[in-house]
Amino acid sequence: NLRTFVGWNTAEDGSGVTYNPKELLSMPEQNITLYAQYEADIEKIIKAITALPEIADVKLSDQSAIAEVRQVYDDLTSEQQKAITNQSKLVNLGTTIAELQQAENDADAAKQVIEAIHNLLKETTITLESKRVVEEVRLAFDGLTETQQALVTNYEELKEIEKKLAELQANKEDKEKAEKVTDEISELTKLAELTLEHKESVDDARKSYDNLTQVQRALVTNYEELEKIEKKLTDLLATEADKIAAEKVAKEVNNLPEVKDLIISNRKAIEEALKSFKNLTKVQQKLVTNQDKLLSLEEKLKELIKNEEDQIVAQKVIDVIAAFPEVTYLTLDRKSSVEKARLAFNSLTSAQQKLVTNQDKLVSLETKLVAEDVVSQIDSLPLVSQVTTKNKNDIEKVRQAYKNLTSNQQKMVLNYNDLVTLEIRLAELIDEEAVAKVIEEINDLPIESKLNLKDEKTVEKARQAYRELTANQRKMVTNYDD
Repeated sequence: NLRTFVGWNTAEDGSGVTYNPKELLSMPEQNITLYAQYEADIEKIIKAITALPEIADVKLSDQSAIAEVRQVYDDLTSEQQKAITNQSKLVNLGTTIAELQQAENDADAAKQVIEAIHNLLKETTITLESKRVVEEVRLAFDGLTETQQALVTNYEELKEIEKKLAELQANKEDKEKAEKVTDEISELTKLAELTLEHKESVDDARKSYDNLTQVQRALVTNYEELEKIEKKLTDLLATEADKIAAEKVAKEVNNLPEVKDLIISNRKAIEEALKSFKNLTKVQQKLVTNQDKLLSLEEKLKELIKNEEDQIVAQKVIDVIAAFPEVTYLTLDRKSSVEKARLAFNSLTSAQQKLVTNQDKLVSLETKLVAEDVVSQIDSLPLVSQVTTKNKNDIEKVRQAYKNLTSNQQKMVLNYNDLVTLEIRLAELIDEEAVAKVIEEINDLPIESKLNLKDEKTVEKARQAYRELTANQRKMVTNYDD
């Protein structure tokens, strides 16, 4: 219905001899087979696709109709396919049918497993004899895709059956092993008094328990009794060991000098005693009867060490500062060295800085260097006879550097008058340039007799340039009357 008959051909694919409809055929001597030839009807195909159900309404029962239209579409040339304006609907219908088919296949596969699990649930009691059947159902479930597995609504029941089977299989052996350990612990609880001589028996019971699985351990009904026995035995062992360790350290502390007599040379002996004390447990430390003396010695030693270290560090900075010449003779080439000295001083702690007896000299050196830097900047500026407006930024930068100085530092700038002279000359040059620009703009204006309205903007521009001048600059405009 989607193609139109166009004639006959001796080849099925139309590559042979063609005979038009109603054309006379002269039979050859041998038999001849003719194949009907059809051409696709684009309009019919478009209408056929339109007649197909919409995506939201498609069902598996529509699969044959969709496939038939799809086959005709696939037989078209690429150019013909482009003429099918609703081909996207055909493609989407094919995709939807495939999804519906897959969903049905998934449901069928899941249904078989659901029924297998349901059959297991029919058994009144799960026994070890049920193992083979349960494993077969598990294999069937694992063979499903993730999508199919998600459709198995009674999967949790399968897991429960497997759990029950595992419990049955392990229960007998677990119970026997647990009872053996329970008996070992029971024998220990019958002792009239626990002593260190029973340590081996307690250790054996612990080893037997630790070798059990988690499930087997849960079956040991008197495990708490074992823990109580172990704790008591541990306390007995620890008490004796703690006492011996504490007495050894106390003896070390007794051999140390008193706090008032402590000197730095006692450092090694105190540090060794501290190490011995810190290596003790908290319980053992409490048994050291003279620990207060040790802790007091530790604090005093820290103070002595800190004072000694601070003095050494401070002395290095003192030596660096002392090596500089007096402030009067300091030159700018020593700037880097002074900055390093300042970094060294700043890296000290406040306590160490207080020990630097010549820090005032460092401050004076820095003050002089800042002033010398401004002197150098002034010297680097051009001579008054060579200065131009291009030097404006450089001169302003030097002026700002001078302003940033303290009053004492400004007094050290001996060439300050050179900066002032340059600033005066720069102001003159700026005035001259501004005035020359305005004079030139006025000169460029037409004479009064030739003036017209087209010159209004030019005249206004010259007037604005004149307004922007200072009062003194305006006086220098020689052609203002023009």
